[in-house]
Amino acid sequence: MKSSDDLFRLVKSLTSAEKGYFKKYTAKHIIGDKNDYTILFTILDKMDEWDEELLKRRLAKFGFSHRISSVKNYLNKLILESLRAFYQHLFGND
Repeated sequence: MKSSDDLFRLVKSLTSAEKGYFKKYTAKHIIGDKNDYTILFTILDKMDEWDEELLKRRLAKFGFSHRISSVKNYLNKLILESLRAFYQHLFGND
């Protein structure tokens, strides 16, 4: 991603229906309680404005801050996949 706040802006741009679909879409891939990308999604969704230091502090207790770039990229990919599936389901484009 070209800017560190791109993912934040993508998450904040989602409608409530898109967010709900994303959560359902990714629920089938969760092993255990939560995956790293669902934790990151939830934290970004709850933030009011972009603050990289706040994000790092909130992620520190989850133990994946050393690979945050990888988790961000994977979350970005999953959001786009879920949006594609959401609109394909709505409009029936095969």
